[in-house]
Amino acid sequence: MSTISVALSEHLTAMHDTASRVLLAAPVFGRPDAAAAGKLFVIAAGPDAVIRRCQPLFDAMGQRTFVVGDRQPQANIVKLAGNFLIASVLESLGETFALVRKSDIDAHRFLGILTETLFFGADLQDLRCAHRRRKVRARRLQDVPRTQGHPSGAGGSRCGHGSHAGRQPREGSFPGRPRTGRR
Repeated sequence: MSTISVALSEHLTAMHDTASRVLLAAPVFGRPDAAAAGKLFVIAAGPDAVIRRCQPLFDAMGQRTFVVGDRQPQANIVKLAGNFLIASVLESLGETFALVRKSDIDAHRFLGILTETLFFGADLQDLRCAHRRRKVRARRLQDVPRTQGHPSGAGGSRCGHGSHAGRQPREGSFPGRPRTGRR
């Protein structure tokens, strides 16, 4: 249920075959709060009979299971592709917000446009909250020189969404956060 490389998945599958065992690949999408709530998305690949036998476990952990094939590395490819997409979207959002700010457009208003029109969803609502936290920190740090960076801050969500309380974005992960060596 871990994110591993395709090569490692192939190696583990071969080792299991040699030992007359069966490996089932089942990486998940979802943050720790989703895991605690049993709301993960399970990406499964392997023999059909093994997937059926494990389905009650997947049902307890997740809200949905996606069976992507009978070869274990297929699940790992889907997980890696999804992670790549997440990273690409975050990078694109960072660049987009840099453009918006440099064009003297209110970034918070732009984020509202995005989350209410093009990209409506809980994860982008998290971005709105991250932006609000950044604005609060920026007000507190008005006298701190830019070269000292911005501390990540601590504490829970300040925007009213409880699903991500206590979670702080990584530096450079969200619009408006400074990126090391880029500004």
